[in-house]
Amino acid sequence: GLNDLFRWWDPNGPQSMLHLMNPARIRYIQDRLALQFSATRSACSSLPLKGLRILDVGCGGGFASESMARLGADVLGLDASEDAIGVAKRHATESGLMGEGSGEYRLEYECGVAEYLAEQKMQFDVVTALDIIEHVPDQTPFLCTCMSLVKPGGAMFVSTLNRTPLSYSLAIVAAEYVLRFVPKETHDWNKFVTPGSSAVIKDI
Repeated sequence: GLNDLFRWWDPNGPQSMLHLMNPARIRYIQDRLALQFSATRSACSSLPLKGLRILDVGCGGGFASESMARLGADVLGLDASEDAIGVAKRHATESGLMGEGSGEYRLEYECGVAEYLAEQKMQFDVVTALDIIEHVPDQTPFLCTCMSLVKPGGAMFVSTLNRTPLSYSLAIVAAEYVLRFVPKETHDWNKFVTPGSSAVIKDI
């Protein structure tokens, strides 16, 4: 409902940290793709991601999906939560971004999981999995599934919370118990991933 929409998209609300992180994260993705896909793909272009088909796994309310679509990409936002997809669709519709958009991109959302797309043998130029693996029980199979959705020569971007005392203090103690930005037990600190995590990275 409207309360869900307000919670996801209010820059001063519970998702404020995602609002703050999103521009820098999208800029990083944009710059890396400019280097990887074409020496002529200018990071200064108004549509630097034009021509790329991107899958945003665990898209939530659509922060990253919308940003990448505005940069010209053909984006499919995927999330297992019907509520999140409902919020993403509503915001994109109200912003005039759904479907064909301006004709320069296409933005769609689907409620589902990456495994289903893999079974359909779908592949994308780029797959993003931002702030999702810390919620996944079996992280290595999940990442393998995501990688199978990347076309040969494509790219995959993953972001998650580092497993440190600071992340425990901020993401769990502060966000879940003190400020109550998110429900209790939203995060499991043991599932946070360190940069050198052998369980997630070396087995792939």
